[in-house]
Amino acid sequence: MDAFVITFREGLEAAVAVGVIAGYLVVMGQKPLMKWVYAGVVAAVLASLASGIALRGAADVVENPAFEGVVYLTAAVFVTSMVVWMWRTGRKAAAKIREHVDASVSIEHYGWRAFGLVLVSFLLVAREGIETALFLVASTLEETSRASLVVGGIHGITAPLAIAVLIIRGSEKVDLR
Repeated sequence: MDAFVITFREGLEAAVAVGVIAGYLVVMGQKPLMKWVYAGVVAAVLASLASGIALRGAADVVENPAFEGVVYLTAAVFVTSMVVWMWRTGRKAAAKIREHVDASVSIEHYGWRAFGLVLVSFLLVAREGIETALFLVASTLEETSRASLVVGGIHGITAPLAIAVLIIRGSEKVDLR
């Protein structure tokens, strides 16, 4: 259940961020640029998986209470920073994302425009993915079966993926202005 809740929550945050980008690109008439957003998402997912594997591998090798303390402390710092960030900018989060998309789309050179969109989507999704990896590793430092982690994680990420598809498809059909 821990893995389900963690992956669902973080996956939903990433889905909403990508949905904001997709909807804004559609409103701007820049739907063909979505391929660069997807590239950033794929890169972020790969980076998140790599960080999770590295963290889990380190936890398996080290098996030290001090390492566990660092993992728990880092997870607490992530949660605290997210709460503080949401408190300060939560209402303006979508506007901030749109600002970054605007900055990327307004770049004259297509290559840099593409890079900007990859970077924006990568950073938004990678933050959630790395948080997910960190929280999953922290939650499995106790005796938890890896099978339950995998099953819970797969189920937890499936629903946000479906929601992301609905958000992106809906953004193409609904006038978000």
